[in-house]
Parts: sequence; structure tokens; C-alpha cells
Amino acid sequence: MLVQPKSKVELYAAIHRDSRAGLSIRAIQSKHSVGFRTVEKALASVWPEPRKPLPPRLGWTRSSR
Repeated sequence: MLVQPKSKVELYAAIHRDSRAGLSIRAIQSKHSVGFRTVEKALASVWPEPRKPLPPRLGWTRSSR
């Protein structure tokens, strides 16, 4: 059974370890259940991009009742 990393930082670290161990990009994709772009981003940078801020919510809210 494959245990998934808990955070994106841990996922990036696991991808780096597997790449240094000689696994191909396709093998890393299938091992970690991620896409090609995620592997490429992980290999290009040590840290993942920060999350984008959520857009403001529009429309119905509890306070507008």
C-alpha cells in the first residue's frame, strides 16, 4: 500500500528523492498519483507555489437575510 505524503512540501521532497534515485518522470507520476506538470514543477523548484487567495464571495450570505 502506498502512503501519500501529508503536504505538498512533503510531496515535492518525495518527488526529488525519487528523481535522485533514478526514477523516470513517468514512474514518479504513477508512484505519487500526480500529473506531468506537478512533477515538472516539483523538479524545477524546491518549494511549492503558495496558494492563491480565495476570491471574494458574492451573492447570498447569512447576514443579507
